[in-house]
Amino acid sequence: MAVNRLLRGCLRSLWPVACIASVGLLQACSQIPPAAQVDCAAWNTWEFFQNADAAKVRECLSAGVDPNAKGEHGYSPLHWADEDSDDAQAIFQALIEAGAAVNAVANDGRTPLHSVMWGAYDFAIIKILLEAGADPNAQKDSGDTPLHWAVRSESDPAVIATLLGAGADPEATNGFGVTPLHDAVRSKHAAALYAVLIDAGADLNARDEFGDTPLHWATEKEDFALIRALIYAGADLHARDRWGITPLSAAAYYGNPAATVALLDAGADPHSRDLRGATPLHQVANYNRNPDVIFALLDAGADPIVRDVNGSTPLHGAAASSGGAIYVMGTSARGDRYRDDGAIIDYIANIIHRTKRHKLDADMLAAFLDAGAELDARNERGETPLHKAAGGSRSAGVIA
Repeated sequence: MAVNRLLRGCLRSLWPVACIASVGLLQACSQIPPAAQVDCAAWNTWEFFQNADAAKVRECLSAGVDPNAKGEHGYSPLHWADEDSDDAQAIFQALIEAGAAVNAVANDGRTPLHSVMWGAYDFAIIKILLEAGADPNAQKDSGDTPLHWAVRSESDPAVIATLLGAGADPEATNGFGVTPLHDAVRSKHAAALYAVLIDAGADLNARDEFGDTPLHWATEKEDFALIRALIYAGADLHARDRWGITPLSAAAYYGNPAATVALLDAGADPHSRDLRGATPLHQVANYNRNPDVIFALLDAGADPIVRDVNGSTPLHGAAASSGGAIYVMGTSARGDRYRDDGAIIDYIANIIHRTKRHKLDADMLAAFLDAGAELDARNERGETPLHKAAGGSRSAGVIA
């Protein structure tokens, strides 16, 4: 038996049981008995179906084993049957002909169709189950359908098309509000998968439990073409999640220049605010180090001195984050443009006082000074940046 098939069988049989992470898994898998030693006493176990051929399955069925027996995890023989075996089709056919329930439900709600979707590429097995009456819209306890699993396991797009052709709902939502299209945009086969789903009528603006659309999810990936395709297909550029965050703000949060540019090119609003009043520029300043996103937003007209509901500008957030120096360098690189509006000199002197770290990094301080910070600015306690630096930093570079 090939090692990859053996390991995959172990993982599929145990997933999502926590023990799949055990360092002893390979050892356990390697101790499976050879086919010659498999007998009907081991019926309805993973070990049996990893080693039995169709003849052995028929022999056991003829001897009176139950084709609908419930075993570990509530699995039936159709759950355990290995679609990777050389005569898998004959095994599945034998079980179904003997009366095996194609919609048998395991303890976690999965059906045999769910099981073969996890990495399955054998269309024949899928078709055998579907033709025997397997429900393409059966839901696990989590709400996942076989279509969710097929997309998530990055199956061939033809598998997705087969399920859809059998009546799978492209708009099915699981318990977290996630649709197959949400999962598809994260796949390495995203271009092929989302095209099949969209053609089948998937809702481009479906929302998960947090209010995120597939376009929000897509902003995690450096995939300009994916963002454009979703937008051109009808995805809402201005959709907001439960916190008021738009896809553009999400792209800025992830530090994703490809998604940022694609969204801006399509007309996304660089001035959009979430429920805290934060703009995409606040997001990039607070959470990442990518100056390309900063430049893209500034070029689109984003305001570097806009304040959120707490009165904080993007630079206030930058001063409290590890990416602050890069944010300042990004804005100061366009300094001539913003100094005309007082965008840097008017407020940067007070930024240092608001750093949450209280230990100023020499490089960050140098960036602030290059951007126009005033060393004699004082906070409400009369402290200047030099007082703050001397009191909170051990860096000789800061004091110097």
